[in-house]
Amino acid sequence: MESKMELLKQIVAGEFIKEDLALYLNTHPMDQEALAKYNFYVVETKGLKDHYEMNYGMLSEHDTLSP
Repeated sequence: MESKMELLKQIVAGEFIKEDLALYLNTHPMDQEALAKYNFYVVETKGLKDHYEMNYGMLSEHDTLSP
């Protein structure tokens, strides 16, 4: 199991890659390879966030449902 800090680093890196790909896709919307990478990182980052929150608590009040 990764450490808390290593998991946070992976989440931040995944979020950065998603943002970078989203900006690229704004000007290259037909690039299927970039779209596939973007979709991969959306799913990957969601999984990392879920894993983090299950073990260490919520990351952001914006990503969590209210009771």
